[in-house]
Amino acid sequence: MTRSRLMIALAIASYFWLAGSVLLGGINYPNYSHISQFMSELGATGSPIGPYMNLFGFIGTEILLLLGLAIAWQLLPKNPATLIGFAFLLAYPILIGIAALSPCDFQCRPKDPTLSHTIHIITGLLAYFTAILGLAILSWQQTKRSNSTLLKRITIFLTPVLLILLLALTPDNPIVGAVQRLAETIIYLWLVTWLFQLANDNQTTAS
Repeated sequence: MTRSRLMIALAIASYFWLAGSVLLGGINYPNYSHISQFMSELGATGSPIGPYMNLFGFIGTEILLLLGLAIAWQLLPKNPATLIGFAFLLAYPILIGIAALSPCDFQCRPKDPTLSHTIHIITGLLAYFTAILGLAILSWQQTKRSNSTLLKRITIFLTPVLLILLLALTPDNPIVGAVQRLAETIIYLWLVTWLFQLANDNQTTAS
C-alpha cells in the first residue's frame, strides 16, 4: 500500500472507528438516543461505559486520524498558508483527545459544571471550529495547486453549513445528537476529499 492510500485509509478507518464505537456504546447505555444526546454523554462522568468509550472509542479514533495526518504532512506543500491550515486541522484530533480525557458531567447538562466539564465543552467546540477553519484553508490552497472545481465548490458550500451546524450544538436542541453526527460526517467527508486531491496532486507532480 502506498503512502497516499494508507493516509486515506487511516482517515476513513478513523471515521468508522468513531461510528462503530458510538453505535456499540449506545447499545450498552440504557435508553440512549442517537438523535437527542451528545456522543460525549457515552463517556460522561457516571456513564456505565465512560472509561471504555473515552479511551478506546474517542482516543482510538483520534490516534487513527493523527496517523493519517502524519502522512499528509509529508505530502503537504510547506508554504505559510498551508502550514497555518494544517496547524488548525491538527488541532482537531488533539482537542477532541483532550475533551475525551476531561469528560463532561453526567448527561452533559449540569447546572453547576465541574472543571472537567468546562474543559470538555471548550475543547470540543474549539475542535470543530479548528477543523472547519483548517479544512477551508487547506482546501482553498489545494485548489490553487490543482484547479479542482469540485474541491472549490465543496469548500464554498460546506464552510457556512458546518458553521451553522456548530451553532446548533446546544444542549437544549432536541436533535443535538443528530446534528453532531451530521457535522462529524461532513467533516470527515470533506477531509477525505481533500486527502484524495492532495494525493492526486502529489502523484501528478511526481510523474
